[in-house]
Parts: sequence; structure tokens; C-alpha cells
Amino acid sequence: MNRKRKSRRNRRRKPVLPYILGTVFLLVAVVFSVKGLANNSASPSPTPSQTVETPKPSQAPDETPSIPTAPVITPEPTVDTGFETMTMKQDDIYQGKLVLINASHHYKFIDFENFVCLYNYKTDSYKVGDYDILFAEDAVPPLNRMLDDFYYNSGVKAVMAVSGHRTYEFQQYLFDKEVALVGAEEAALWVAQPGASEHHSGLAIDFSVYYDSGEYFDYDGTGDFAWINENCHRYGFIVRYSPDKQDITGIGFEPWHFRYIGIPHATKVTELGMCYEEYIDYLRDYSYENPLSIRTDEGEVYDTYFCEGLKVYVPKNSDYEISGNNVDGFIVTVKGS
Repeated sequence: MNRKRKSRRNRRRKPVLPYILGTVFLLVAVVFSVKGLANNSASPSPTPSQTVETPKPSQAPDETPSIPTAPVITPEPTVDTGFETMTMKQDDIYQGKLVLINASHHYKFIDFENFVCLYNYKTDSYKVGDYDILFAEDAVPPLNRMLDDFYYNSGVKAVMAVSGHRTYEFQQYLFDKEVALVGAEEAALWVAQPGASEHHSGLAIDFSVYYDSGEYFDYDGTGDFAWINENCHRYGFIVRYSPDKQDITGIGFEPWHFRYIGIPHATKVTELGMCYEEYIDYLRDYSYENPLSIRTDEGEVYDTYFCEGLKVYVPKNSDYEISGNNVDGFIVTVKGS
């Protein structure tokens, strides 16, 4: 018995203070953790995908920021639902049967040119001076109709086509030859410099007179042949160089030189008594909203107008043609109903 009491008395007691302190620290930690969770749920901290914006100096902190809107794109106005817009290429300005070709506006040679051998397509009403004469394919049928009607009305089969399309090199040869004969100043009145000739386009043709008897004359548009010069507009041709327009065209009177521009425009040029340079400028006053009206000798009605630049307005429900003017825009020709 005495041994047991002694052993109890000598056993060490565990300290109480560390337990108390540990409990206190644990309670404090729990309180701060709960408080931190409350703060995090109220205002989350920024993440890499979020940006916290501070008010701009001009904006008070209590103002509501304006909501940004998408930029407003103003649509292109549509002034007439009967028209639509075509965007042309720059090279298109230099092509078409209405191109102006002169010393100031040279012909732009293109890779594809729609020329045909005139001898293979001619009728029996006229002659062709060379098997190699080329002419614009679209201009051959009206040429044939014109000379067929001339033969029908006059009984004369002596018109000879002597020059159609010319290359740059051949025009250079002709010009140099004329310069050698009469000098450069005089030559320029009768032979266009290379690049400035309408013959490059294949839309111009020169006539001479050749009878079956072998007689050969220069074509002057008088006598029996006056009918051609007076009526050529009905077939789409004009006498290009008249005597009273030399100061504008720079070319002397050539009654043998005919240029194809189509019936409506040939009709209007003749009616107005203009040379082609004047007519090209005249068309600038007419737009698709205010077109020029043309009535042909056969009673057909056309509207025509000019569009500057590459944007061309064309009718949605009518037949039309577009041609460059070889200057700065396009001429639209619309056939009326």
C-alpha cells in the first residue's frame, strides 16, 4: 500500500495553459476565416480576364457609365429603285464604240479586238480594195445595209472601201510618208499621228470610187454619192471631219472618212450639227436622272447619259449599252419601250 501512494505522488501533471492558448488561437482563426469569406463573396478580386475600371477625371464616381454603341454606317443613298450600280474597271473607259480618238486622246490598244475581214462579209453592192482590210464586226451589218440601200436608190455600184483598221506601225508609215511630201504641219491636217487615228479602233472606214470600166476617183460625197453622206446617220455613221470644225478636230475636211457610233448617237450628232468632240462634251450635261432623249428617223426612242468615273448607273428593266468615252467616264444608251 505504501508503495502505491508514493508512485501517485511522484507522477507529473500535464500543463493546462497550452491547451487554453491553443483553443483561443483556433477561435481567432475561425473568426477571421468566416469574415474573409464574407468579403470575397461581396466583391471578388480581379482575375486576368477582368479589368477594373476607375472613373475618368471628367466622370464623377457616382455617375453611371454610358454603354458604348456600335459605329453607325451610313448606307449609300438609293435615289431611284429603277437603277442599279455597276463598278467598271479603268481599262473599260478606253473601250466601246463611242470612244473619242484624236490627238489629245489616243487609242488604247487592247489584247482582244473584234475585227473581221471585210471582204468575207461584204455584199455585192460595193467593192473592197484589199483582201486584208479589217473592220469592227459590229459595224459590218450596218455598213452593208447602208451601201445596199445606196445601190438600190442610185443603181451605182462604184463605192470601194479602201481603209479600215490600221496598226500603229502602218499609221506611222502613212504619217512619215505624208510628212516627206508636204511637211509636218500640212501632213497633220490630213493624216493623224500614230495613236491618234480612228482607224486603230476598226470603227472608221474610208471610201473611194471605182467603176467597172476601170475609172478611179477620190470620194467627195457629191453627185450620186451625196445620198450616203446625207443618210449615213440612219445606219449609225457620221462624216467625222467636216470643213467648219477643223479648228476643233485638228483635221481637214474628209468627206470620205466615216465613223461608226451607232444609230441613236449618229442621229443626234447630225441633228445638232456638232463634231464628235463637241458631242462628247455635250453629253456631260445629262445624267441618269436627267437623260438626253433621242428619236431616230425610224421613230425609235433612246435615252442616253454620262457617268463620270467608274461607277455607272444602269436601268434594271431595260436594254442598254455601255461604252467608255476614252476620256474620263462612260456613256449609257437605253432603248425605250
